[in-house]
Amino acid sequence: MMVNALQSKGLSMDEAIREARSFINSGATMPVATPLDVTDKLVKVVPSGGAPSTTTGYWMKESQLEALKADPASLANKLGLPPGMQVNSFDVFQITPKQGAVVYESKIAPTTVNGIPNTTGGATQNIVVDRSQFTLPIKTGTIVIKK
Repeated sequence: MMVNALQSKGLSMDEAIREARSFINSGATMPVATPLDVTDKLVKVVPSGGAPSTTTGYWMKESQLEALKADPASLANKLGLPPGMQVNSFDVFQITPKQGAVVYESKIAPTTVNGIPNTTGGATQNIVVDRSQFTLPIKTGTIVIKK
């Protein structure tokens, strides 16, 4: 299903398989197709001063971010962020479906850097395969990590 969705946005079969494999490998669980409607909000955190790339498919439901805010010091760890993104301040961006859309939900896998464990993962991610089905990201806030 994910490969078909990637092909429908213009990727070749090989490109769609490669991108789907990357999305699948980012999770500790297999992605499950999850329908959204126009009232659903997806969010992403990026180091303060930055913005989400135009191609990133990695988002989370607003409720997941609220759960992570209960222990902000572990936010980067649970999201599996690479070392360069483990900072003290994150900007929060939000997108919403323009109409109904399907995302693929999975638990974020633990990560390693040069074979050394880096993060535990464990948060829930929502993979957006076709960003054209969503509004442009708007900044909705900032999270400051107190040490």
